[in-house]
Amino acid sequence: MNSKLSILCATVSLALTSFSAVSGTGFFVDSGQALESRGVFSLAIADVDNDGDLDIATSIPSGARIFLNDGLGNFSDSGQITDVNEQMYSYSVKLADFNGNGYVDLVIGNDSGANKVFFNDGAGVFTDSGQSLGDSKTQALAVGDMDNDGDIDIVEGNFGNYNRVYENNGSGIFNRSFSLKEPNKRSRTRTQAIAVGDFNGDGRLDIYAGNINEDTVYMSNEYGQFRAVKKTAGEYHAPGVAVGNINNDSYQDVVTAGWLTHNRARKGSGLAVSSNIGEYNDYTWAVALGDVNGDGYDDLVEANALGNANRVYLNNGSGAFRGNGQSLGNNNSRAIALGDLDGDGDLDVVIGHLDAPVSIYFNNN
Repeated sequence: MNSKLSILCATVSLALTSFSAVSGTGFFVDSGQALESRGVFSLAIADVDNDGDLDIATSIPSGARIFLNDGLGNFSDSGQITDVNEQMYSYSVKLADFNGNGYVDLVIGNDSGANKVFFNDGAGVFTDSGQSLGDSKTQALAVGDMDNDGDIDIVEGNFGNYNRVYENNGSGIFNRSFSLKEPNKRSRTRTQAIAVGDFNGDGRLDIYAGNINEDTVYMSNEYGQFRAVKKTAGEYHAPGVAVGNINNDSYQDVVTAGWLTHNRARKGSGLAVSSNIGEYNDYTWAVALGDVNGDGYDDLVEANALGNANRVYLNNGSGAFRGNGQSLGNNNSRAIALGDLDGDGDLDVVIGHLDAPVSIYFNNN
């Protein structure tokens, strides 16, 4: 990956990509915190109040809620709810600096209304930018510099409509967009998860869409245009997607959550090689990649639904995973993210649930 792409990937929400840990064992301790936010289908982690630690944004049915970190991994509700409309059902949140002022902003993806962008004043107070980005039953969002012009764009994963890219004009205004068409396909996608990464090593961000039907890979060219070049075989229902480098080659890889099947790892140039991870019937809804045990390899943490335990799988360095035998609760989970929440140099876990408060697990170092 070239330096420009590395920088632009690093500026977006921490839940998007994989992370390296300085230390940590990969065994987690329940922090005992219960962040009152339910119906959470998405989490984002970044320093929203510019105080040097990582804060948490959660989706809620009517928008997003912000929890602020005291620097030691103790979180308090900011009291701010970026309310869009309780009828819209907000499925996705992402944090990134859209207007280039050095503060992370917020975008909310809605199922039954327009997606909304909120600008951050630097203290973690968000103001509606006044923009309405489509009305396409969005269930997932990704962010990154999709057209290589130095600012952060937005990718929508839509259910029953074409997926769409919104281009940033550099000031956080998304006044141009285009749909991701799928040649030779009559019906539009039913996307539930979407992520960006450089999957063919050309230095440009590509797009992976996890669908109820077969998944889609969109490869970019130098002009910021995308072409659907690959369909995964079969119908796997992938409600979660994570991007990282699981086999230590020169390409970014993808792990998809398996709702009615195994989780799947797709590796190599163009994501050509696939392998199974985890249990067949865990009903995994979300996945995150990061080096949780400090050995330099991206590991997998999964959020599972329907009473199944959330699990940790350690990577041997070649992209083969084994469970470490640990359960991170079984609260009908729907979202997961990794980040160093307590400032000790390793990756901790945040898990969002359908009908329980958000859980935080600290990495035991």
